[in-house]
Parts: sequence; structure tokens; C-alpha cells
Amino acid sequence: MEITLGFLSTLAAEKAARGADLLKEIDFVLANLILVVLTNVALVLTLCPVAAVAPSPVAGTYAAWASRLPGFFLQKGDFSAMQRAACFFSKALLFSGVGAFTSSAGQAVTLGLVQLRTKLRPDDAPKVTLAPVLPTARAYAAFMAGSSNTRYQLVNSFEANVLPALPGPASLKASASFVLRTGNNYVGSANWIWWAKFNKLQ
Repeated sequence: MEITLGFLSTLAAEKAARGADLLKEIDFVLANLILVVLTNVALVLTLCPVAAVAPSPVAGTYAAWASRLPGFFLQKGDFSAMQRAACFFSKALLFSGVGAFTSSAGQAVTLGLVQLRTKLRPDDAPKVTLAPVLPTARAYAAFMAGSSNTRYQLVNSFEANVLPALPGPASLKASASFVLRTGNNYVGSANWIWWAKFNKLQ
């Protein structure tokens, strides 16, 4: 569901941001669609809960320290302010790493597809120039750490702390969660287009 929402929200954000230039900038659109799909798949696999089949982490290790942190910075529980801050910034590092990896892979795939299209159809030359892999990876890593991580923290905090307290049946709350996540994906996609243009990548 998250992957489908991300894809559709990205399409809507691309249309809104690029307007009449959508087809002229179709290579940028393709790059962003591939990027968001790879990123959402990576985040779903990274952040989804798994069965606790591994032994408990060894005391004094990073794994032991991280296991005591909340899942998101406003999670209910007896967590200190330091633990909540550590949760936020450790997730920022995680998102940054995922962003650098998926951006590198996505940009490389997109460049390859554009080059293949040019070879097969020489008369259909690219109308825009795609940015190199490394500058895009750096910008996307920063975007993931700042924008995506912050929105992830806020969405999870709202769903855990505010949504259960709202009146109404479970179906209404599920609808509210759907709207929230759809809006989050749209804002994120629009935010990335702005950030990419700001960094002269698109």
C-alpha cells in the first residue's frame, strides 16, 4: 500500500510541479518515479517489524543501545529526552543511508534506460540532461535525513498518539490514516522536486 501510494502521489506531484513541461521533462519524471519506488521498497523492508528470533544484543554494543530507543521520537513510554533525540537522529542516519543507496541505483538505472532509448531511437534525443549519480545521491541523502525522516516521525506520532483518541469507528480512523499517508507522500514528492531544482539537478 505504501509503495502504491508513493507512486501515485509522485505522479500527482510531478504533474502539479511541472505543469505544461511534464512531457518535456519526462526523463526527470521517470528518474523520480524509479527513485520513489526503490526508496519505498527499501524503507518498508528496513522499518517493518520482524520476529524476534535473534538472540538479545550483547550489553555495551550499539545494537543493545539502539534496542532501548523508541521506534519514533514521540512514542509512548518511559523514554528520556536524550533517547528521543537519539531516536530522531539515528533514524535520520538510516534514512540518509537508504537515500544514498536507492538514489545511486535509481539514477544509474534511469541513465541506462535513457541511453538505451537514445541508441534505439536516435531521433528521440533527451530534452533534458540528467544529473550525475553522485551529486544526486548526496542531495537525496540530505533530503531523506531532513524531510523524509521528519515526516516519518510526525506521521507515526500522530497515528500512535492522536488517532486512537479521535471519536468514531475504526473505519473512519483507517480513512484518516490513508488520507494522512497520501498527503505525506504528496508533500514529500513535491518537496523533493523543489530540492532537486534548488540543487540544479533537474
